[in-house]
Amino acid sequence: MSACSAPWYELNLSAPDSNVSACCYYGAQRDYWHDDPVDLSSYWNGPGLREVRRVQSGAIPAPNGCSSCFYFQQTLPGQGRVGSNYYDFSEKPAGLSQAQAENWRQAKADYEAKVEYATCSPLKLYANFGYTCNISCTMCHQVPRRGELKRQILADTILAWPEMLERCLQVYVVGGEPFAIPEAVKFVRLFAPDMRYETVELKLLTNGTALHKHWKTLRQKRLLWLAVSLDSIGEGYEKIRVGGALGGRRAQHTDGARNQGQVASRLDFDNEREHPKGWASLPA
Repeated sequence: MSACSAPWYELNLSAPDSNVSACCYYGAQRDYWHDDPVDLSSYWNGPGLREVRRVQSGAIPAPNGCSSCFYFQQTLPGQGRVGSNYYDFSEKPAGLSQAQAENWRQAKADYEAKVEYATCSPLKLYANFGYTCNISCTMCHQVPRRGELKRQILADTILAWPEMLERCLQVYVVGGEPFAIPEAVKFVRLFAPDMRYETVELKLLTNGTALHKHWKTLRQKRLLWLAVSLDSIGEGYEKIRVGGALGGRRAQHTDGARNQGQVASRLDFDNEREHPKGWASLPA
């Protein structure tokens, strides 16, 4: 049986949905997310993650929480993309610290052995801090649920795991709009300049409307990945845009980051037509 690498790779936290899993796609029972700081192992080797690992080892037959997942289906023979996986352990990433490299090797060994109790710690921390946002896009599935699902991840809960954070390869911060969520802002402001996490990549998914207000903080993070996503269907959000193509701003933004010695490893823009207000003030 081919196996998805997610449960030996990612710890996925969602405060608004009050759950913890190995990914966003698992369709069965997930562990509950607690506001109070707890030992990392209570999640990473908790009942939910161990169940996903048992599914991927073949101990729990289909149908199960992975049966309908796109990524898992791509690992199965005869699906046209055999070998495509949630995370590829075939080659160790470059530029890792000693702690990260050791964790990566252990995660690979855990994945290959399909162990239920992981001896590694997460290589990826994905944190959905909440559904709060400063706009309401017509395509966003979160909008109808914002009134009911108001929980936020508390920054201190994650920051209580410094050893885990040092061993991560990537930390994702998403929402909602991260820069409209006070606890997400607090986390980024404390995490970005912390030299213990210099080799850990910070990844942010944002609508970009408040990006210019936080650039001083973001410039302190050497490994930074920004994905800017803004609904561009219809004319409902023209008031938060100004004329102009993103191509030029993307080039200036990337060159500016490089000139500051910052690794702009990826800058994604879902809206290729125009950019949000305030972007003219971003450093070029």
